[in-house]
Amino acid sequence: MVRTDFAHDEQWSKLTDAVTTPTPEGFLANLQIVDDLDNDGGDWQQLLDALPRKPVAFIADTIALTEPGYPILVVDAWDERPHQPFRCTAAALWGV
Repeated sequence: MVRTDFAHDEQWSKLTDAVTTPTPEGFLANLQIVDDLDNDGGDWQQLLDALPRKPVAFIADTIALTEPGYPILVVDAWDERPHQPFRCTAAALWGV
């Protein structure tokens, strides 16, 4: 999960806690946390060009950090032409 909003530190901390804590059933998203100030304000297309190639990119942008449920931007990064991004709440991210 890549952070692109550095104005909401408290929400970022809560979001990372949410995605790194297993559900009561033991499910947990398989992701790497990227907290690099160089990504501040970046959009998902720029990030895909800069990040190592992974099947899916999870983006913690301003919407993800300020809306209820932490709706993380999910981008199919596997294909040369990614599918349309969608949002997924932090609690359901393990299912993606």
